[in-house]
Amino acid sequence: MSTCMREINLKFDFDSLKDYVLEVQTVHKHRMWTVGNPNQSLYTTQEMIKINQEIDAMCQEGHTLEGLKKIHGWVLYGPLTNSNDIGPPYNSIRPRDKLSLQHTMLSYGEGKNLISNIPGLKRALLAKFDPGAILPLHSDNDNEAKIHVPITSNDGCEFVLDDVSYKLLPGKAYYVDTTVPHTVFNHGKIERTHLVIHFDKQYTEKVLEIK
Repeated sequence: MSTCMREINLKFDFDSLKDYVLEVQTVHKHRMWTVGNPNQSLYTTQEMIKINQEIDAMCQEGHTLEGLKKIHGWVLYGPLTNSNDIGPPYNSIRPRDKLSLQHTMLSYGEGKNLISNIPGLKRALLAKFDPGAILPLHSDNDNEAKIHVPITSNDGCEFVLDDVSYKLLPGKAYYVDTTVPHTVFNHGKIERTHLVIHFDKQYTEKVLEIK
């Protein structure tokens, strides 16, 4: 692995984490957001106009609307209006600098235990890619790095980072520098679900030294 992708020694109970994720995906299915299919009951007419503009912009960057409908998430921690906020991924109506970092009601059990040990924690979410989902090539322009903890995957899933293809294995944890060009796709027949943890890049050395 390279300096922008490496396995880290993050300790967690994988069986407990799988049970937690299954509970979130079933009991809390109504709190799931889908990038390309926003729940209109949550937003005002003006907010929906801004959201549709953002979705159009993502499509112009290489996404397809059908592809965006295959990317889902549940937020555990992040810049939110309150702890009941489902934290949808529309920065046009939820500018991060106007919000406060806090846990949601989904931050409990092994999920909360795991993310609470991360220095410089910024955001944490469960990201589910349905079969056929593709995240087009792009580079993140924030000052954050990520930890990916695969929960479910398959042989058709790949994470391509800086022109190198990686298969991330369930039960492991990986440091990922997403400020370099990357793309993700699921060409398999089952979903790919990761716990994705964002942290301030200035804490990278501490994260890499986690025991």
